[in-house]
Amino acid sequence: MDRGYPSFELFAAVHNNTNILCRLRKNIFSKAKSLFDAHSERKDVILEINAPKYLKEELRENNIPTKMKIRFVQVILDNGTVEVLATNVLSNDKLKTSDFKELYALRWGIETYFDLIKNRLSLENFTGQTALAVKQDFFATIFLTNYESMMTYDMNEELKETTKDNKYIQKINKAVSFNLIKHKVFDLLYLDNPLDEMLEQMEKLFLTNTIVIRPDRKSKPRLDKDIHKSTIATNSINHLKRKKKNVGN
Repeated sequence: MDRGYPSFELFAAVHNNTNILCRLRKNIFSKAKSLFDAHSERKDVILEINAPKYLKEELRENNIPTKMKIRFVQVILDNGTVEVLATNVLSNDKLKTSDFKELYALRWGIETYFDLIKNRLSLENFTGQTALAVKQDFFATIFLTNYESMMTYDMNEELKETTKDNKYIQKINKAVSFNLIKHKVFDLLYLDNPLDEMLEQMEKLFLTNTIVIRPDRKSKPRLDKDIHKSTIATNSINHLKRKKKNVGN
């Protein structure tokens, strides 16, 4: 899970049910704050955390401990960014310190998908205020992402094969594919035009707008939002994200 989730409540809720791995914010567990220093002597430590006072009575009533041990692990990314992960997997035999960087990276596909539906497709910018409107927007967005994946998967596999001897492998540009599908989806579903012809035209457009995959490209270090945030910029972005969508009749 991402860094907005870790808390004593979360660990208490799952302590007997499953294993979890979360990225931390600097201010969430003071005992682990030193691990955010790249030069910290401790890279992997098990600490005891306490439940907040307001939660203790409820936990006792449900036979959930008010203290528990959590493992905190420092991970340094290739770009130098320091991340601290928290997990209830305490055994070094199950997961070594060196395993956590690769393990947490496995969620990157999920993270980029969230970014896709929230930012590129503006999922949170709903066209109505009723529960039905929200559901319709949600399922329409998921449909578009699935449809785009179905249309481009085989082409990406072919591009991977045909460009494998090039300096960089190519793939379909999602900015192009999503924009085209959003504008053509009603034609595909409702018009009487030959479906094969429309799909063929779309595929040709996809293949004329490919991008290259640079596997060794270095990403920039993440900015500390608490230090670098700009109220004006944030408000402007939020306004644009929530500006009413243009929808057809």
